[in-house]
Amino acid sequence: MLSKSCGVVVNGNHTDIVVNVHSNRIFIVISQYEKLGSIVTVCRDAAVQGFNNTTVYDTKVIFGKDEPEILSATRHVAEQLSADKPLLISICLKDYEVTTVRQIAQVVKKIIH
Repeated sequence: MLSKSCGVVVNGNHTDIVVNVHSNRIFIVISQYEKLGSIVTVCRDAAVQGFNNTTVYDTKVIFGKDEPEILSATRHVAEQLSADKPLLISICLKDYEVTTVRQIAQVVKKIIH
C-alpha cells in the first residue's frame, strides 16, 4: 500500500489531502474541515455510442450528503486521474467553486503520479 499526504492552501483555505493506493482501490481524503466528509465511490466505465467508446464515471454517495456539487467534484478528480482502479473519495470542502476543485484535482494528480 502506498500512502501519501499533504496540506495545501486552496483559495485561502487550508486543505488536507491524503491518498492511499491499495491493490484494488484508491482511497482519497480531501478536507478543509480536518474531518472526513461525504464518502463517494467512483468507477470508470465505457459508454458505447456508435463506433466510439466514451469514458464515463459512475459516482455514488455511500455516506453523507448526496448533493450535485459533491458528485461533480469527485467526478472531476476522477477524470483528472484517469485511474484504472475504482476510487473511494471522502470530500469535505468549504466551497465547491470550479477553481477550488481544479486546484485540488491537480494536487491529487501530483501526489499519485
